[in-house]
Amino acid sequence: MSDPRRFARSADVGQRGFTLLEALIAMTIMAIVTALAVPSFSALLSERRVSSSAQAYAAALRKAQVEASARNRTVEVLFTAADPTPATVTTASAAAAASSRRWMVRQQAPTGVTDFIEGFSLADQMPTVSIEAAPTAVGFTPLGRPVDLSAGAATPLAAMMVVRFTDTATARRVCTYLTTGGAVRVCDPTKSSGHGSACQPQLAAGDC
Repeated sequence: MSDPRRFARSADVGQRGFTLLEALIAMTIMAIVTALAVPSFSALLSERRVSSSAQAYAAALRKAQVEASARNRTVEVLFTAADPTPATVTTASAAAAASSRRWMVRQQAPTGVTDFIEGFSLADQMPTVSIEAAPTAVGFTPLGRPVDLSAGAATPLAAMMVVRFTDTATARRVCTYLTTGGAVRVCDPTKSSGHGSACQPQLAAGDC
């Protein structure tokens, strides 16, 4: 005949909770895992911010190039301190990319009224991303050729334009570049030459 007291003791052992030591060990393991995961997650977010910013500017350049051909007019992409909206399309002027962090795509219509095409504000959407760029305004002719519009008059783009997007929190960088032939590309300086997103050999070391 079984001893009921022995059965009770067995049940107690099977239902007991964590000891304080076991709980401390579990918490320590969780803290270590979290500490390892947070930097990786932060790096991923930083990469996403600069990549999205560079892609957005590249999309604006490609949009301008397509619209120039479709409208048979020169279409401009300029960095501007003013909000890039239809209300400011006629008054917006080129500003340093580092301080403005906004850009507008617009076209001078045959009637003399400037047409707003689109605008983007990095200052509102990606507040930690900074921009370095020169010239401050470029455009495309109806034939798709890039021109420098910084001084108001259209002159052929003399050299490749490189726009650097950098996350100020991590120094992570991705670049958009426009060639003198009108090609628009986005590149990542952390990628090795030969990778589809690498900056070299298209750009010289240090350009991005």
